[in-house]
Amino acid sequence: NRLYKFYFYEKFFILRKEYNHYCQWVSANLSNVQFRTKVIDITIDTINSNALYKVKILNTDTKEIDILYTRHIALGVGTSPCIPEHLTFPETPYIFHSAKYLQHAKLLDECKTICVIGSGQSAAEIVLDLLSQHQDRQRKLIWITRSSGFFPMEYSKLGLEHFSPDYMNLFYKLDESIRKKMISKQSLLYKGISKETIAEIFDLIYRLTVGSQVKPLTMLSNTQVNSITTANIPGFFSVNSQHNLTKSIPQIECDAVILATGYKSSDIKILEPLDNILIKDSNQGYALNEDFSIKSYSNNLGKIFMQNNSMLSHGIGSPDLGLGCHRNSVLINAILGKEFYKIEEQNVFQTFNFTTLGG
Repeated sequence: NRLYKFYFYEKFFILRKEYNHYCQWVSANLSNVQFRTKVIDITIDTINSNALYKVKILNTDTKEIDILYTRHIALGVGTSPCIPEHLTFPETPYIFHSAKYLQHAKLLDECKTICVIGSGQSAAEIVLDLLSQHQDRQRKLIWITRSSGFFPMEYSKLGLEHFSPDYMNLFYKLDESIRKKMISKQSLLYKGISKETIAEIFDLIYRLTVGSQVKPLTMLSNTQVNSITTANIPGFFSVNSQHNLTKSIPQIECDAVILATGYKSSDIKILEPLDNILIKDSNQGYALNEDFSIKSYSNNLGKIFMQNNSMLSHGIGSPDLGLGCHRNSVLINAILGKEFYKIEEQNVFQTFNFTTLGG
């Protein structure tokens, strides 16, 4: 009952809090959603001459184990926080991934110098939040990225057309080597900071420095962080880094570090017992069909669909929420073996693929 309120709100983006509330509302209205349930094994079994997937699940509360038999499987395990393997640091609650920012926010209240590493949207929102507290908590903020700048995400109207079924259809049909090259050049289409957030940060710094006040935020681009060690000052850490261009070594000491270093696809080792029938790509990930199912050597088994883990096969837009309904339609049509949901064509103005032009 918030549609008209959202209409009058006149902003395209849904608040994180509201999206979270919406997901809770949906799940509360679905009787077939099971929480606190972990899949611990997937194998193949034959029931009444039909080859089915045998799924063993564990109730994490009662520790009871149950068995489900299914013709098809749809995986939607999402992503997990990622910290670069080379980055070493002492185990302390004052160094944590940005995914835990809200849980650790109280710890930061008494910190004197906070370092944020990363230049994506999460890093920017955390910097903005910390900056907005500056009047009440006089502290220094240091923002570091190995990127060459704090750049906005590409959000032009024609750029957004890359998040469409049309572009996905073209991308899937390209050779794998070409797809890899294209992905490497398209980072600003799905990485970066919104222009609105950048503007808010700049405007806030401007206001906080009126009257020759000390700048509360130091921004360091082209700076590679190699490790974090305990500093000589009690309770402080040394962020050991190097400038990529000048090769200088900045002296950075702080009493809290927030690692906004992104996310990676979650572990899908649960499929390893089926590796003898599932086909891998050149990266040793699972190769996907156009309908998002994993390619298989078996013809008598149902499909295993991979959701949100198809960027290298279907393009940068495939994990995007905006394409969720399209992907769901493709999956359901494949399961039913007919077009239950109509798949729209020519959704954008650009022509991503053509054979002839003119008459």
